[in-house]
Amino acid sequence: MNESFNHAGTWGLALIVIVLISWFFYRYFAPKNWREWAGAGVVQAFIIALYAEMYGFPLTIYLLVRFLVWTANMSALAYGRPLLV
Repeated sequence: MNESFNHAGTWGLALIVIVLISWFFYRYFAPKNWREWAGAGVVQAFIIALYAEMYGFPLTIYLLVRFLVWTANMSALAYGRPLLV
């Protein structure tokens, strides 16, 4: 029980879980006729908006930092004082 587990980089497991859960929801909760599909568009729009709000901004910041190579030293220079690490 004292072993530590490294969960970083388990993208394969995450993909499998996403596919299984999506299949489950589609299989048992998918609308049956076109009227139900029309109402499902509102739910889908809500889920997309929620995803964009929860992950869109943080993901954008993460990608900007990765591509612009923003480091702690650069932020210290931007604020004009050294960082205490």
